[in-house]
Amino acid sequence: MIPVADYYRTTQAKRRRSPGKKLYDREIRRVVRRNLDRLEHDTQTAATVTREQLVNLLELDSVASYRTAGDHALQKLVHDGVLAAPRRLFDGGPKVFDRADTLKALRAYAGA
Repeated sequence: MIPVADYYRTTQAKRRRSPGKKLYDREIRRVVRRNLDRLEHDTQTAATVTREQLVNLLELDSVASYRTAGDHALQKLVHDGVLAAPRRLFDGGPKVFDRADTLKALRAYAGA
């Protein structure tokens, strides 16, 4: 009698282990949709929004458990072309996002 062993090919095992890119995208989209109204309300009087404000108001840190997850999620949105790259208002100043463009882009991304 031949011993039978259950095994998965390497590619199938990798697919089973990691949650995948689609799940990460879905989580980011869900968090953005949930907190978009809060971002709009809390930045009504501002023309620009800093990176830290976006991470905190959209609660992007809840996507993953490690410390800089929110910044990584925001950078992913910039890299994928959802948000325009931040710009400096003056030399040596912090990089900021335009509030109106950011809200418009995030609404289109989240489908809200």
